[in-house]
Parts: sequence; structure tokens; C-alpha cells
Amino acid sequence: MGEISWLALKGGVMVVWFVIAYLITFYFIRKKVRNVPLATFLPAVVAFLMVVPFYGGRLRNWIQEAEQLWREVVRPELFHLLLGICLGLGMVAVGALLSKKARLGTWGWEAGIDPYRFRAAGQFMAMLLLLYFVEVTGLNLSFLFLMALVAALVVSEFFKSFYSPNSAEPTRPASKLRRISYWWTGTAGPGEKFYFPSLFCLTGLLVVFLWLPAYLRPSLLLLALSDPVATWVGTKFGKRKLAWGKSLEGSLCFFAVAFLCLFLLCSYPLVLSAVTALLVALVESVGRRGVDNLTIPLATSLFLRFLPL
Repeated sequence: MGEISWLALKGGVMVVWFVIAYLITFYFIRKKVRNVPLATFLPAVVAFLMVVPFYGGRLRNWIQEAEQLWREVVRPELFHLLLGICLGLGMVAVGALLSKKARLGTWGWEAGIDPYRFRAAGQFMAMLLLLYFVEVTGLNLSFLFLMALVAALVVSEFFKSFYSPNSAEPTRPASKLRRISYWWTGTAGPGEKFYFPSLFCLTGLLVVFLWLPAYLRPSLLLLALSDPVATWVGTKFGKRKLAWGKSLEGSLCFFAVAFLCLFLLCSYPLVLSAVTALLVALVESVGRRGVDNLTIPLATSLFLRFLPL
């Protein structure tokens, strides 16, 4: 599959760095600046000034690298990029409908959608979309898309921390963004400040992107299919609990789907597929509070890379 180019790597990292710098600046001025346009614009200027030093302190260098990134990475795959964006918007619409039905943001799970199954549906759609980018657009544009997801997660968690649905509507400039962010990431659950499963998932994939990119497809397939299906089966039909909390039915389902993904969809040898699926299922079964979203891609890539089978 190749490796990520330095141009794409730097571009993706700079996107996240710009967002972090923006949010840090916004945090310190949000109480002092009541004017919404000004409170939005000033952090962008400061964040840009914090990015320019990585380009030799010259605006011209930043413009040249941006043009090169567009010319070499984005423009050749522009059609597939736009198609992926359309697919993503469709998935967001589906998620919004499910979210509305489940009354997310007020923790109203009595509406009929279990939070774990809702998360599984979201993970399924997000990983399939990322798999589309990997398979169709290539590694460089996929990495940029992954870093955009990281930036979006950082933004949503930041603004969610300034809004509670039980409090009066705030009057500061970020009030609408807080409401949107809380609604978007409200699946964290009561008492959870941050939605760690998404953070773990993106972190694990980022490590695979940078270290073992040849194993991105199986890692994404197991995250997109094995884990969500196991969650649905475990929460709906799981009767026998393992000593560490997960259900036996869910773990067996994870093993079966993982084996089919590795053997049929990725064409790995039978024994390697079976052993890897079994080991990853064991690793997944001991993960708690979303940690399995980190361990699944890491374990999948490591076992496929180093098992002597």
C-alpha cells in the first residue's frame, strides 16, 4: 500500500495543530470578548501565526506547500473525495435520525435505542467511510481525512465541555456550537465527560497508518464489522458473561466475523486468519470503556505482521 508522503503527513498534523491552537486561544478570550464575529476571528489569526513557524516563518512557503498538496494529493482524487463527502453526509443524516429517535443529549435511552448499539451503528458507518477512502483514494488522502476526524473530535469535545443540557442557555459566543457538539457527542453516557471510544479508535488507526499501513484494510474491517456486530449480538442475545464482563456470545460472534473478514475479504491464509481472529477476539473481550477500539486495530496489525504462520 506504500507509505504516507511527508507532504500529506505534515499537512494532516498542521490541521490538527491549527485546531488545537485555535481552541486554546478561544478558551482564554471567550469570557472577555462578547462580539461573536470577533471572538471567532481572533483565535483563527493567532492559530495561523502558530502554524507559520513550521513553514520557515514565511507565508510564501505555506502557500507553496498548500498548492503542492492540492496538486499532488487532493486534485487527482477530487471526484472520489467529493463522492466520499457525499457518502459521509448521508451517514451523518442517518445518524441524526437515530439520534433524534434516541433523544440524545438528554440521555433518553428509554426511547428504544440502546446506547451501545447506537455507538456500534456509528462506528460501522465511520469505519466503512474511512475504508472507502483507503481503498479508493489512497493512503495520503485517507490520512488527511483521518486527521480531519481527529480535529472534529477535538472540536466537539472542547465545546461540549462548556455546555450542559440541564443548565440555562449560555450567552457567550460559543453557545450554539456547544449545543451542536453536545448533541453530536452525547453518546458518551451519563457521568462521562469525554467520549473516549472515538478517541481510542482514531488513536489506534493513526498508529497503524504511520507504522503498519499495509494492514489498514483488515484493521478497518474488524472495526467496521466484527466489533459492531459483536456489540449488537452481545447486548441483545448475550446471556453467558465472561469473568471480565463481556458476553461469550458477543466474543464468539466477533471471532466468526473477524475470521470471515480476514480469510474471505483480505485473502489471508486459513490458519493465520483463524489464529489472528481468535487472538484479537480475546484482546477485544478484555477491553473496557472503549479501550477495545484502540486494541483491535493495533492487535490485528501486529498479529498479522509478526505471527509466524
